[in-house]
Amino acid sequence: MRDVNEAAPAYAGQRATGESIERGGGGLGVDALLAKVRTAEAPSPTGPDAGSERGSRNAPAPAAPDVDGLAAAIAAAAGPHLPEGYLSPDADFFDAGGSSVGAVELVAELERELGLEISLDDVFADARPRSLAQRWLSAAGATAVLSASATSGTSPAAATRAPTTTAAGTSPTPGTLPLSAAGTRPAAAPGTLPVPAPRTPPATAITTRPGNSDTPHSTARPEDLDQILADLSLADRLPWTSTPEALPPRRILLTGATGFLGSHMLLDLLRHSDAHVYCLVRAADEEAATARLGDALKSYRLPWSSEVRRRVTVLPGDIRRPHLGLSDELWNTLAHELDSVVGVAAAVDFLRGYQSLRQSNVIGSLTLAELAATGRPKPLHHISSIAVFNEVGITAMGEDDPLAHVDRLIAGYDQTKWAAEVALRRARDHGLIVTAMRPGGIGGHTRTGAYNPQDLSSGLISAFGRFRTVPAFHYLNAAPVDWVSRVAVGVICEPDAWGYDYHLTGVPNTLDDVVRDMAFRRYACARTGLGRVAHRRPGPPGSRTRARTGLPGPGVAEPHRPQAVRGDAEGPGGHRRPYRRARRGARAPAGGPL
Repeated sequence: MRDVNEAAPAYAGQRATGESIERGGGGLGVDALLAKVRTAEAPSPTGPDAGSERGSRNAPAPAAPDVDGLAAAIAAAAGPHLPEGYLSPDADFFDAGGSSVGAVELVAELERELGLEISLDDVFADARPRSLAQRWLSAAGATAVLSASATSGTSPAAATRAPTTTAAGTSPTPGTLPLSAAGTRPAAAPGTLPVPAPRTPPATAITTRPGNSDTPHSTARPEDLDQILADLSLADRLPWTSTPEALPPRRILLTGATGFLGSHMLLDLLRHSDAHVYCLVRAADEEAATARLGDALKSYRLPWSSEVRRRVTVLPGDIRRPHLGLSDELWNTLAHELDSVVGVAAAVDFLRGYQSLRQSNVIGSLTLAELAATGRPKPLHHISSIAVFNEVGITAMGEDDPLAHVDRLIAGYDQTKWAAEVALRRARDHGLIVTAMRPGGIGGHTRTGAYNPQDLSSGLISAFGRFRTVPAFHYLNAAPVDWVSRVAVGVICEPDAWGYDYHLTGVPNTLDDVVRDMAFRRYACARTGLGRVAHRRPGPPGSRTRARTGLPGPGVAEPHRPQAVRGDAEGPGGHRRPYRRARRGARAPAGGPL
């Protein structure tokens, strides 16, 4: 009787925990959330017979974790690393405001607090808690099957012949995933060979290039390729439309106006046309959206005057949401009043995978195509990227050349830009006029010196100056933002230029040219790589820079003249309009994108 009374507090604590979980688990800490992914062990009996009782019977096996519970635990752990402090199990960590540093901290916390060894690559590939839970359970299930087959002598194929399928995907059969005392890794059977932990990534698929059987290349993940094919099929659901009037636009919807290129395009649209521009800005309300747009323009040394505000209407919304996050009434109004749609907004991140970027870069582009094809016929001008050619060993990069093989694009950003452009090509079959413009690297403004501090090209130039060292790759392909913006606006405002593909790339500079143009005065810059260092002599005091790359640097003296891929011609008002088609089929400069 005394033993029962002593164990009563422990059972009461278990009951309170269970009732808390049934009520939704509000206020539970990270440790308490473990109860959602595993069954708590029964308290050990006390008293003089406890030792013999423990030895005479086996402890009950813990239950296998479920996807929903594990996703909820991962989402709860990710919340503190986000601005809002909360993450839905189906929301993307990065879309919710997470950073790469936060992702590293999240991976460490999941291993420390929950015992989940999740690869950082998996987080960048698909940062939704539910997807992370599914991938971890799938890896853990495969490990358990290998252990079971090694013990029983059966083949892994036979052990996995009949998996249990749920709404969330394929999961291991209940009872085949024993957990260790920490509740994380499947316990290895005695006498079996070591099995990799669940975080061990699967072997990367390696194939060989056609015509060169000795040179392998990596391929995209199969799950990403399946999602790309599914996303491409969405273009077949777009409305059919007719050809728009061949007139300069008067009412334009612009996305990405708070970005580096988009903000310059906004000002160029206002300078070189009479159009009124509707800017879609991600914000909670119109006041916050207007403030965000104004701050972005000022940060790039662009005016935010009363005249600019008079011709701009700010619309709070989000390209990742259905109908751009707009009300049905506003969506229908824009569909019947706009005469041009310009899509500049994109998530630019070279670490995140396709699943993490598709909502912004692919689904958002298809939503803009839906708006362009609904109501009044209007063209869609899509800012793509030269990254659609980022296949290793590609032989041609002309404007009208075939794009890269998508299974050989490894970076998620490259895959999303490829998928968006190919989907919009399908939209052309529905009558939609689609113009694809492909910038390469975008450097600073040749007059104001404004640059994008988050851009890779600008970061490299900054590193060159800070460390006085240059890596040993050959070319740096970056065009000034004012030139890229002007060419893009010239295409948008000229009906004869609609419906074609354009490379908005500069003339690639060798790094020797870049270093020379940076006008280092009193110090040398070393070029390192492949075991050699070539020291450059510093220029004479007072020497000035020729802004061949348009990248940030002192003493801009001679503006860069990038290659106009379709020829230049004087337009109304004396400004240059590089949109003529006299040189159609011009190829991207040798060296390609950075």
